[in-house]
Amino acid sequence: MAAAGDAVQRTSEPIAVVARQVLVEPLLSQVQLAASNYLDEDMTPPDDPTALCSTHWLPLAAASWPESPRAAHAPRHALEAAVVEVARAAASARLPSMRGAAVAGLEWWLQEQWPDDAPKEHHTDKVLGISSTGVAGEAGAPLHPLLSSVTYLSSTGGPTAIFAQRCPLVRVMVRVRVRVS
Repeated sequence: MAAAGDAVQRTSEPIAVVARQVLVEPLLSQVQLAASNYLDEDMTPPDDPTALCSTHWLPLAAASWPESPRAAHAPRHALEAAVVEVARAAASARLPSMRGAAVAGLEWWLQEQWPDDAPKEHHTDKVLGISSTGVAGEAGAPLHPLLSSVTYLSSTGGPTAIFAQRCPLVRVMVRVRVRVS
């Protein structure tokens, strides 16, 4: 959904692609355990105290997108390995808007959604603290991701709504969101 003041561009490109079983055993079990530990032990406080969760950045190896996305360093844990697998699934979708894109890395975070939790608010995925050159902390217009992903690690949790709107702004990243219920 476009934020107030954002220009909206409509295309005939699919607005969503469903990829099933992107994370398979044994990685799926490792990720579920790692996500549970991460959330239960409150391993990292939010970067922004007003945010729902902490975000993390995983740089991609130079020129690995979209042919074979891989991290610039060996994944440090199952969560980073999962982020790379989800990015590979996204790259294999070969959406027209991704052609020729230079993707520097993957932003990811974990978020719990219990069955009795209030739904998350509608929002537009964007980064407010990174400039159009991709440098954190520089002032600049909000960046919208090339694409966003939601990965469910359980059978519970609220639905994800996707609207057929795009903002024609420079996009320099892929967001990978992992939701744990």
